[in-house]
Amino acid sequence: MNRISVSFMGLLCVLSGCTSHAPKPTEHTADARVSLGQTPRRFSIAASDARVALDAFSRQAHLQLLFDARELKGRTTQAVDGKMEPLYALNDILKDSGLRFAWVDEQTLSISPEPAHP
Repeated sequence: MNRISVSFMGLLCVLSGCTSHAPKPTEHTADARVSLGQTPRRFSIAASDARVALDAFSRQAHLQLLFDARELKGRTTQAVDGKMEPLYALNDILKDSGLRFAWVDEQTLSISPEPAHP
């Protein structure tokens, strides 16, 4: 299944209120997350519109991202350039964007707005 289909299915799931069918955390899935998130990769992503930057990150990190495009509208991200672990790159990209990420399964992260502070 390609990334666009996964993102669309993730959006449908979010909009319909369904729960994730991601595997329960186990030693194996935790190890896979650590491995995927810590294998240094080369990133070259310009500061830009959040959707553009996150699509580039997904391709370069070899990870799938789920997000609601409406929640990204009007948000911009930071540039990253160099060889680094994907999770460090994603943290740098999302800095000051009002967005955060969370693991869904071994190869998928969800992107969502940070909670509003009272």
